[in-house]
Amino acid sequence: MQRHEIEKYISMISELKQSYVNSSSKILQEVRSVYGDKLSDINNILEVYYEHGNTSRESSKIVEQVKAIIDSIRNDSNYISQLERLVNLHHDNILVVIKDSNIRLSDKEQRYILYILSGLSNRSICLLLGIDDAALYRIKYKVKNKMNEGGLYNIVDEIFAK
Repeated sequence: MQRHEIEKYISMISELKQSYVNSSSKILQEVRSVYGDKLSDINNILEVYYEHGNTSRESSKIVEQVKAIIDSIRNDSNYISQLERLVNLHHDNILVVIKDSNIRLSDKEQRYILYILSGLSNRSICLLLGIDDAALYRIKYKVKNKMNEGGLYNIVDEIFAK
């Protein structure tokens, strides 16, 4: 069970890291600078896993360390505010416009918008929101409907043009 969980994290983190490395997008390169230290920490932990992860005790410790780092990324307001600044800079203050529109979005919906405008992949967004693919598509559907109902058609087009 733990091995499966570790492999899931390895896959998600490597995809997150790879999307940054392979991107020619200026915003993704800047996003990499926001999360770069945490991704390096996770990478170092995963290297330890490959060297010493054959015992259940080591595997448990590694899973807990990876979870702690991911939780710190999810819950650190500093990361969120840095991303908001980058997104607003690259998308003409789009998050300010959305907040000023009085559309009632949940915290996850707001963070979904933030992450999608940051250029993150769906799997990376799932990891950062702590949800599965099905929940991601439900959030996307709700956000799209709320924004269309609020008359933000041009912003919907910008967010979901991918």
